[in-house]
Amino acid sequence: MTLLAFDRKPAIQDLSRVQVFHSMKDARPVWLELEQRGVCTAYQSYEWCRAWMETIGAAIDAKILIIVLFDEKARPVLLLPLCRYKKYGLQFVRWISSDELTYGSAIFDQAFFAAKNNAIGNYWPEIVCALGRFDVIHLNNQPETINGIDNPLAPLFSNRSANCSYAMELSGDYDELYRRKRSSSSRRGNAKRDRKLEKQGTVFFGLPTTGQQSRKIIGNALVQLEKRLGERGIHNVVTRENTAFLNRLSDAVHANGGPVLLPYYLSLDGELLATMIGVGFGGSYWAMIATITGRTDLHQLSPGDNALRRTIQACCKSGYKRFDFATGDSDYKRHWASETIALHETILTNSLAGRVISILVGYRVELKRFIKSNPALKRIAFYLRWKLKGKN
Repeated sequence: MTLLAFDRKPAIQDLSRVQVFHSMKDARPVWLELEQRGVCTAYQSYEWCRAWMETIGAAIDAKILIIVLFDEKARPVLLLPLCRYKKYGLQFVRWISSDELTYGSAIFDQAFFAAKNNAIGNYWPEIVCALGRFDVIHLNNQPETINGIDNPLAPLFSNRSANCSYAMELSGDYDELYRRKRSSSSRRGNAKRDRKLEKQGTVFFGLPTTGQQSRKIIGNALVQLEKRLGERGIHNVVTRENTAFLNRLSDAVHANGGPVLLPYYLSLDGELLATMIGVGFGGSYWAMIATITGRTDLHQLSPGDNALRRTIQACCKSGYKRFDFATGDSDYKRHWASETIALHETILTNSLAGRVISILVGYRVELKRFIKSNPALKRIAFYLRWKLKGKN
């Protein structure tokens, strides 16, 4: 584990300015300009960050802290979507939506940083000084590359994250992709289960058509999620604030008019069987939440796998080029994915108390990664959590 330090005296830069924005509205023009021409994931998009700040961020009293770097022509070349909030009596600086995102990253101009050999270190002291007072910077879930493009923040990585993520390249031909990813015996088994499900009643798969229907799907999906996680000893994941966050995303639209949230769902005679809730952004589908009905009599028909396959098919048909499965180690992700993505942390401290907390945060990340990389320890950890918090 490494804790990063920094020089308080900024180096002489070829940037004309570093600007700090303290409101989403003020940052919006610059944000959208760089979002549209730069490298950006769904989790740094303006609409995602605005929805989080207005719901979960408001609940924890998070303060906007958007850092923008401009080149000598006054063009934005890097935007850090950060927020500041108080925890343990200390000032933390983290990504906006740090606990809800799959990837933490800046939005950046690929050509600018390629020309500079991705030398973020030349600008980092100036960025840190622009942050003002803080005790801890913790930037989590950072990939080494984004869609094959080098992440300019990579030189600042200090720890490996506990989780990795999975992604798959898509094509317009779903049938060919399906044949390539799943064996003939798997496909026959899926077809057999699909036919049995259709004999149970009227099966529907698709997206909600109204805001009211979307909220209903989201609400029911979160009930399913809470129940399944509770059975594994994981509690207090579904809150009023993150429900409001999803509902806000379901109302949001991108600059091109397309919906932000894509809550695909599978139902039987109007009863929700499974959901695949994700975000459409930048030619990719970014998975967020997958849920399945608690009806054990239908589990043998694999409604969750049915919904996943239909979602991938819908994404192919819609012209998406990439399907991101998010973090979490699951068999289905390994079966489908063409890429496993390692994630990294940046932990930086600026005070004695912050150093103590930073060490604890760093060791917690290392411990979680060690446990998750060891199947036996992982089973023990799940069992203990189930016994202590689940069914006693």
